[in-house]
Order: sequence, then structure tokens, then C-alpha cells
Amino acid sequence: MEELISHQQLIDSNGFAHRNTKDLSLNWNPELKIYINYEFLLKCICRWGRESFRINPSVLVDYVQTNQGIIGKSNYQDWAKELDWIIDRQEFYPCLDENDILTLDRLKGTFLTRHQEIQKIAAFTK
Repeated sequence: MEELISHQQLIDSNGFAHRNTKDLSLNWNPELKIYINYEFLLKCICRWGRESFRINPSVLVDYVQTNQGIIGKSNYQDWAKELDWIIDRQEFYPCLDENDILTLDRLKGTFLTRHQEIQKIAAFTK
């Protein structure tokens, strides 16, 4: 579970199952496009606790990041923006501790740095 929260592993909602609930707070957030699965996972963890989740050790989908930082129609800047959205609303995710928030903030910084590096390369080639 810690690997999912700290982004050492990515979550895809197609790859996990959760308990059926009538709790309307557990739904996908229409404000997000990239971190929609991650944010939903956070809601589930906050609701049921980290210890209630089990990880399937089999790789179901092996995502590969392109060298241009593009997955679908998003880029590193988009990723950083959505992570920032979650960090700014951390009070809604009491399951995240201070170390989790610091990890997410560092990751956001990494995404912004990568975006800037790619922009420099793109500007150089024009």
C-alpha cells in the first residue's frame, strides 16, 4: 500500500476491487483526469484504512512513460497540477500523513522539473 501512496507504483482502477458501499463520498472526482484513480484510492484508504487493502503481486498492466513525458494527452505539467490539487486539499485525506504529503510535493517538483527540461529541448530544436 505504501508503494501506491508514495507513487513507487501507480494505481489503475481497472486493477483493483473495493467493497460495495452506499457511501456517496466514495466516487470518482470529476475535477481530475490524471489522478482520478489515485484520488479515489485515497478516499477508500481514508474510509477503510491502509491495512484493509491487499496488493496482487502480479503485474496486470506495465505502463511505460515516453521520453517526451506524454501519456495520453497529458504531460508532466498536467501531472504536477493535479498533484498540487490533491496536496492543497490534504485535509480531505486524513489517511495521508506528513511524510506522504512531503513525498507528493517532491514528486510534483520532479514533474515540474521534467516539464521544464522538455520545454528547453523542444525550444532548442525549433
